[in-house]
Amino acid sequence: MVIETSISTDMVEDKLRNEFWRAVLKPMYEITGEDKDYQFTGTIVARSLGSIQIGATSFNTQNYKRAPKLIAQGGLDHYVLQFITGGDLHGDFNGVDVVAKQGDIVIIDLTQTVDSRASSGSRITVMIPRDDLEKIVAWRNLHGLVMPAGAPMTRLLFDYLVSLQPLAGELDASAAQSAQDAMLILLGAGINGTEGGVVESLPANIPMRKRILAYIEDNLSNPLLGPHFIVKNLRISRSRLYRAFDIDGGVARIIRDKRLDRAYRILVEERGRHVSFKEIAYRCGFHDGTQFTKAFKVRFGVSPRDARETKVPLLLLDTANFDYTIHLSEEAAKLGIVKPCPSVKDGSESRRTSD
Repeated sequence: MVIETSISTDMVEDKLRNEFWRAVLKPMYEITGEDKDYQFTGTIVARSLGSIQIGATSFNTQNYKRAPKLIAQGGLDHYVLQFITGGDLHGDFNGVDVVAKQGDIVIIDLTQTVDSRASSGSRITVMIPRDDLEKIVAWRNLHGLVMPAGAPMTRLLFDYLVSLQPLAGELDASAAQSAQDAMLILLGAGINGTEGGVVESLPANIPMRKRILAYIEDNLSNPLLGPHFIVKNLRISRSRLYRAFDIDGGVARIIRDKRLDRAYRILVEERGRHVSFKEIAYRCGFHDGTQFTKAFKVRFGVSPRDARETKVPLLLLDTANFDYTIHLSEEAAKLGIVKPCPSVKDGSESRRTSD
C-alpha cells in the first residue's frame, strides 16, 4: 500500500504553528511571512508512489528560499514539479526571473537556488529523482522552466495529476509503477514540446556527463582535480568537457561548489571531533586554507568557524533514500498529531493518515 500522511496547521497550537510549518518544509525551503507577526497556515497530503512523491498543499501567502547553505545541509538531488492549482508564483530561479500562474507547471532543480513568493493558493507537488527525469528528457537546464497552462500537453499532464493524486493511495505496487511511468512519459513530451523559457539543450550525451560527475565526486580530495586532470584521465577533449558544463558555469565551478558542499557537511557531521579547518580543507581538495575560508564564506554567507559554532544539524543523513512522506509524519509525530510512518528501509508498506 502507498505510504500517506496528512497534516494541517489547524491541528497545531497557535504558538507552535510557525515552527512546525517551517520544520515540515525545511528540507526543501526556508520560508518567511509578510512580517514578524505573520502566522503561517497550510495543509499537506503527501504520498509516496514508486520512486516519486506526490503532495497536495494549500497555504496562505509565503516567501520561499533555497540558498546554497540549505542545498548543502539537505544534499537533495531531485527535481520538484509544482502544478499550480491556485494562486501564482514569482521568483528568482538562480538568476532567472520566473512568473507562473494557475494552470502552469513549474520545474525546480533542488541543486540550484530559488528565492520566490507564492500568493495564497494551492499546489500539487511532485518530487522526482534526477535520474528518473533525465532518462526521459536527457540533460538540460530545467530549473525555472514554466510549462504554460495553454499548451495541450500541459493541460493533459495537469489533468492526469489532478486525477492521480487522490487515487494514489489505492494503487498496489504494480499499478503505482505504471502510473509513475505514464506520468513521466507525459512530462517528457510536455518538456520537449515547450518552446522558449529557460530550457537550454546540452550538446553532451548523458552517459558522458554522468561519467564526468562521478569522476569528480570520487576525486574531490585530490588538489590536482581540474579541467586538465579530467581531460587527461578520462581521455576526452577539452572542448567536449567545457561544452558539457557550460550551462552550469563551467566544470571548475562544479568542482569548487561540490568541494565546498562536502566541507560544509564534514564541518557539521564531525563537529564533535573538533577537526581542524586545515584538515577539512585538505580533505576537500583545497591546498590553501585562506582560499578555502574565502570561498566558503562567499558560497554560504558565513565562515567555517561560524558554521560550526551555530550547531545547526544536517537536515538529511541519507539523501539517496529521502522520503518526504516519512519526514512529514516524523515532524507531525513530534507534536503527537500522527504516529510516524514506518521507514521505507525496513520493507514495511502501510498507509498513514492524520488521526
